[in-house]
This record gives sequence, structure tokens and C-alpha cells, in this order.
Amino acid sequence: MRTTSTRTHARVVVANRTKHTPEKKAAFCDMIVETGGNVTRAAKAMGLSRKHCYDLKDKDAAFSQMWDDAVEAGTELLEAAAYKRAMGIERDVFGRDGKKTGTIHEYNTTLTIFLLKGRRPEKYRERTQVDYTGDLTVYEGQDKSAKDKLSNILFRRATRLSHKGVAPGSNGN
Repeated sequence: MRTTSTRTHARVVVANRTKHTPEKKAAFCDMIVETGGNVTRAAKAMGLSRKHCYDLKDKDAAFSQMWDDAVEAGTELLEAAAYKRAMGIERDVFGRDGKKTGTIHEYNTTLTIFLLKGRRPEKYRERTQVDYTGDLTVYEGQDKSAKDKLSNILFRRATRLSHKGVAPGSNGN
């Protein structure tokens, strides 16, 4: 018998890994939650390979649903921790003599930006505007391939923007 520890409690993993009991599946899903939805870390903590876990998920619809719910719950825990850090944490300040001299409130601005972009992408996403209308005119003496090259560049740029959710010619609002 092998025991692995986590921050909250110990898990017992039976050496016979071929028998997948409901208790083992529930313990694995609990570990997914504890690791913030990280399946690789959960599998490692349980002494299992990631591939083996995914194979089990593919074969068992009920386990697959438990797994998906655990990933969602783990992600919510991760979001809550990120939110807490973005909103700021109190930190004690100590003098040279080692005595506490006060506290400061530290904010994580970058994390706040990411949370806002995720929560309201229509308002906080990166915006790019491409305005292109009309036809490209090739003047006498100009290489015809220059027009084709420019058309291809504009087409590729518009395609990249459309994959990012920005319509060519729009201002992103």
C-alpha cells in the first residue's frame, strides 16, 4: 500500500491499480479540485499516469462527468485565488530590528487585467482596426505582382483578425 499526502488530507492508493473503484475515482477527482483543475498534477499525486487517467475517462461516462465537474471546481478555486490576489493582500512590514512597523496593501495589476479581459472580453480585449475599402490601382510602369503581394498581405491580416474576433473594418466595439 502506498500513501501520498496533500495539503488537506492523505490519500491511500492501493497497489493494485487495475481495479478502479468508485472510491479511487472520487479520490482522483478530489485531487483534480485540489490542484486547481490540473489533471497532470492530480495523476502524479495519485501515483497514476496521465494517459491512464484519460483512458479511464474515455471508457466511463459517469467518471468523465465527475472529472469535468472536478476540473470546473478546481478552476473556480484558482479563479478565487487569483481574484483575491488581484484585489490585494495585506503584508506586514518589518524594520531592521525585526519588529513589525506596519502593513501595506499590495495589488497585482497584471492579474486584475487578465481577470477583466476574461470576465468582459467585449470591453477589455485587445482592439485592432483595419480599414480597407476600394480597389488597388496599379499605375503604368508598376509591377503587377506588387498589387498581388499587397492584396495577399491585406487578406492574411484580415484573416488573422477575424480569428481573433475582430471584424475587418470595425473598430472592435
